[in-house]
Amino acid sequence: MPASEATVVEAGGRDVRVSSPDRVIFPSTERTPAITKLDVVRYYLSVGDGIMRALARRPVTLERWPKGVHPGIVLSTREKGGGDAFFQKRIPRGAPEYV
Repeated sequence: MPASEATVVEAGGRDVRVSSPDRVIFPSTERTPAITKLDVVRYYLSVGDGIMRALARRPVTLERWPKGVHPGIVLSTREKGGGDAFFQKRIPRGAPEYV
């Protein structure tokens, strides 16, 4: 399935590009619908003020699941090495100055 066209959302007075907004991050279950990347972005936009107050001046680690969350996938650990997901603790190169 080809990636969907990127979209732009406004966050904190800035335009933010969201690539592959239709990509399913959390598959549907018997009780819940599938959750897309854009659904996750919209959720964080709706709770952003509270999250920013809660996280202000605190260290943050990002748990990355590049291909989404699916049954049977594994978080990479130092002991076991490779996995489907990993922790990112440094800001990526090329990130905007305000990040």
